[in-house]
Amino acid sequence: MGQKTNPVGIRLNIVRTWDGYWYSDKEYGNYLIEDIKIRNFIYKKIFNNKNYLRVEVSDIKIKRFTDDIHIYIHTSRPGLLIGKKGQDIEFLKNELTQLLNSKSKININITEVKKIDLDAKIIAQTVGKAIEGRVAYKRAMKQSISRTMKAGAKGIKIQVSGRLNGSDMSRCEYFKEGSIPLHTFNADIDFGRYPAQTTYGKIGVTVWVCRGIGTVDRKENELLRSVSSEG
Repeated sequence: MGQKTNPVGIRLNIVRTWDGYWYSDKEYGNYLIEDIKIRNFIYKKIFNNKNYLRVEVSDIKIKRFTDDIHIYIHTSRPGLLIGKKGQDIEFLKNELTQLLNSKSKININITEVKKIDLDAKIIAQTVGKAIEGRVAYKRAMKQSISRTMKAGAKGIKIQVSGRLNGSDMSRCEYFKEGSIPLHTFNADIDFGRYPAQTTYGKIGVTVWVCRGIGTVDRKENELLRSVSSEG
């Protein structure tokens, strides 16, 4: 079971909560589509901009109120994303307002990820960008594994698939260290993917990180309860 499902989705409300802090009966479909548009737009904006080459995004969480949409972007380098005097954030707000064509006020909050070596999405982006920069994939994977284990992780697995080293036939390889208990529901396992764009095509990078057993993010659970009561 653990091998066939998303490690994050199967642990919702056990170890972690949803990325969208809102509830609605009538507008559920519209809000869900808006959330997908917001996340896709921000990811494309960051990954396709040369000024943000060193910026990795861990997560984008959305919290809704009656007339407000609060977007929380968790990143490794908040200063580069904010820009001088917050100009880049204001520009991003205006673009999102035009994209959604909504009367709701958009607020963007940038949060720094302090332990980037324990975040699966940031690790996947780091390895993927290294591969895009023509670094040997084995070297990039082993360096990331070493940094993650030194940061205190219980285990990590990194898998790459595609035309590795420009070979004619695609293949899949992975390196693993420590324990990744996918069948243990109360294990705090983070999961991330990143498609590296190379001259030979896309190379998919997938990362699993086990940060501990039985750890629960109490702050996120309290925030979820407060939003549910407000709705």
